Amino acid sequence: MDNVIYHKLSLDPNKAYYLYVGELRSASLCETLAEPLSSYYQKRTEQISIVQDVRRFYHNNNVIVINRDAKNLFKKTGKCCHIKIKNEDFLSQISESELLKNIFERILRHQSEIVVNVYENNINSPFQNKDKFKVISPNPQLSVKYNNKILQYEMAENIGIPVMPNQKCESLEEVTHLFKNDKRFKKKAFVTENYSAGGSNSLIVKSPEDLKLFKETNNVPYLIVKFLSSKKYDPTALAVIANEDEILVVSINDQFLKNTSWKSSIFPSCVSPEIKKKIVKYTIKIGKEMAKDGYRGLFGVDYMIDRKENIYFVEINARKQGSSTETAFTMQNFFGNEVCLPELETNAVWKSSFNFDIERLIKNDNLLSPRNFNWGMYWVKLFGPIKVVKEIPQYARSNEDLFLKYHVYERYRKPTMIISDFLGRDTYLSYGFLGKVTSVNSSRKTVVSELRKGKRILLKSYEEVDDQEIPKPTGFVIPA
Repeated sequence: MDNVIYHKLSLDPNKAYYLYVGELRSASLCETLAEPLSSYYQKRTEQISIVQDVRRFYHNNNVIVINRDAKNLFKKTGKCCHIKIKNEDFLSQISESELLKNIFERILRHQSEIVVNVYENNINSPFQNKDKFKVISPNPQLSVKYNNKILQYEMAENIGIPVMPNQKCESLEEVTHLFKNDKRFKKKAFVTENYSAGGSNSLIVKSPEDLKLFKETNNVPYLIVKFLSSKKYDPTALAVIANEDEILVVSINDQFLKNTSWKSSIFPSCVSPEIKKKIVKYTIKIGKEMAKDGYRGLFGVDYMIDRKENIYFVEINARKQGSSTETAFTMQNFFGNEVCLPELETNAVWKSSFNFDIERLIKNDNLLSPRNFNWGMYWVKLFGPIKVVKEIPQYARSNEDLFLKYHVYERYRKPTMIISDFLGRDTYLSYGFLGKVTSVNSSRKTVVSELRKGKRILLKSYEEVDDQEIPKPTGFVIPA
């Protein structure tokens, strides 16, 4: 059975097509590749997005949605529900789809190969090392390697980057023993499975009872880390690796977390210039180690800053970041068509070179610390089941439009905030994002205010439901 639940596609033999494969939230980031790929294909080029995200309406053109669980639920109950699936399962469903195979064959009648931009690559990707597909993404084996939390901490310590006291554990029993008896971890600790992302499969543990949440998946090994009680900031850096000598940090923003779950980001970061320099230094240091191994492409590094301005490593995300789209539009705002983040990534992966004088970017304060320019985004993430009962108008202007024209909206006192990626009325959610608020403004205070306003609007749009037909997410440890 084919697991495509929705497709809106119009193929023109006079155009070339490339694929974006991943979460819907980053589809607009990769749309900026259309212009440089038009030169590559020597004809007008458009993106086709293959995503797992179920929505009532799709505002993107050329969208294909594949989600087995959501399709089965719709066939059984008629309910439109977003059910989050793991990335490896999503990629597996793509490889099994006859409809997608037919679409790829139709495209290849008019072009020699299909470029594929993957949000998070995987060793079981249906595109990696396959004839007729050219992938823009880090090597999947290296992505898996550098998403390993235990390896990350070992590497950070080995190259002299400060980390909180931590210990690898082979079982939950060992984690429990350390939490109860080791003074480093008593009362409160961060515990994560070897692989975790976005707050799932990791917890802030306050009692041995909390550890029972891990038993459903029971993946080993684990990492237990001392909790930093004096934390002040959670900055994250986004960077691109082209080779050992070409590593560019393109953004440093502040993250806001609830438990271990990421909620929002604001740019630029509030950390001091000295801390920013350390973040750049440490991120490049980590990038050099990854580059030696052959890693090419985007990656992110999270840090913690305490009240005494001490900096500590938190984790590496060997993939695109949730803020990659906003970073790309920021660069477009200040540098125009001169530099495009997805194009830098493409050159890094394909050519092991940026083909661009990055020193000009590094010396430009607008890259990491612009004046009178701030953006923020807030994702409302819910642990359902919930049902959306109110519609929220999707603004006609796009995120890109907001970034490039925010000053015009300010001048005429128009809102510099939009709500996007909204599920839509009468849609159900098992676990995941309800919608996203984005604000761009010359005032950071206004950005924070508008994010709160957008959050309130989203929180009023749904109600919790006691619906046994909506499946609970499997394979994720979800904080209580």
